Parts: sequence; structure tokens; C-alpha cells
Amino acid sequence: MQRFWVRYVILIGILVFSSGILMWAQFKQSKQMPLVDISQIPLNIGEWKGEEIVVDRQTKDILETEAVLMRNYINANNEKILLAIVYYKDSRVALHLPESCLMGQGSRLADRRLEKIEISFNNVFSSNSILTKSDRGNNLVIYFYETGNLMTSSYFTFRKQILLNKLNGKGTTGALVRFSINITDENKQDKLKVIQKFIKEIGQLLPKYLI
Repeated sequence: MQRFWVRYVILIGILVFSSGILMWAQFKQSKQMPLVDISQIPLNIGEWKGEEIVVDRQTKDILETEAVLMRNYINANNEKILLAIVYYKDSRVALHLPESCLMGQGSRLADRRLEKIEISFNNVFSSNSILTKSDRGNNLVIYFYETGNLMTSSYFTFRKQILLNKLNGKGTTGALVRFSINITDENKQDKLKVIQKFIKEIGQLLPKYLI
């Protein structure tokens, strides 16, 4: 009986010690994680100039984060791209897919595929590309998930990377990054090139701000 109590006390001690180490690691990680202000993403990017769009309280409550950025970027040719970023410091929240949000706003999904995006010579990744149609017009929407230096079309790959980051004592931040441009049936390919060019420019900056 005495041996049982000795073992029991040792086991409790190990559990308490392990819990303390885990709490300390989590506290240290949270202290090391900087506060991210995604509004610091530049308004002027190459030939593009950004215009802020106010995000209302209801939208932030639905998305369960304060870090929501929406901007219109316009170039000299008066081409307009809508940028939307939803950022989470701790990505335990399930992200709202753009398809669901856009369908809820009265659009209908006309096409869905993957598009290659080239950020640099050695950084090419797949993004999600959807075509929506509504009474307000047609839109080409490109979106991807980002955590650290990873940009991917795959939600599974995104979550797996966050888990690996957590196991390695790194941050669990993540973001959904979405771009939209108005198109017609005749200029779809031209607009696709415009949006790919813009993503290439801003994509080199995002890892610096979505840390």
C-alpha cells in the first residue's frame, strides 16, 4: 500500500510539472508573438493605390476577429481589385470560405478551378479561382490561405502547417487572403493576368505583415 501511494504521489508530481512546463511554453510563445496590425500593409503598391473600406462590427463578429482588412486597389488604367484579408492570431477558428459568403450575398457560382500564382522564380503556388455571377455583374475571385511563408489553395495543408508550427513552438497565426476583379466574358483572360500581376507584387509583402 505504501508503494502505491509513493507511485501515486510521483505520478501526480510528474503531471503537475508537465502542466507547468506546458503553461510556461504557451505563455512564452504568446509573449513572443507580436501584435499584428494588418492595416500597415502599404496602400501604395507599385502602380496601385489603395482605398480603405470600413468593415462593420457585424462582419467582424461573424468572422470572429478584429483583424479584417478590405481595400480597393486602383491603377492608372482605372482597373480595380478588391482585397480582403481575414487574419487570426490563433487559428483555432474555422475560416469562412469565400464561396459561402458570396453565395449569401446573392451571387451564384459559375466556375471553380485552381490557378498558378508566381510570387518569385522559386515561389509558385496554387490558388483557388472562382467565377461568380449576379445581377451586379461577374467577378473573378482568387483566394488562398497563408501562415508564415506558406501560401496554399488547400485548407488541409494550411491547417497541417499550423499544427506543425504549434508542435515546433512557433506561432499559430493564419489568414485568408482574397482578391476580386470585375470581368466580362470577353476580357476574362486579360483580367486574370491583371490580378495575377497584382498578387505577385503584394504577395512578396504579405509574409512581413501576416506574421
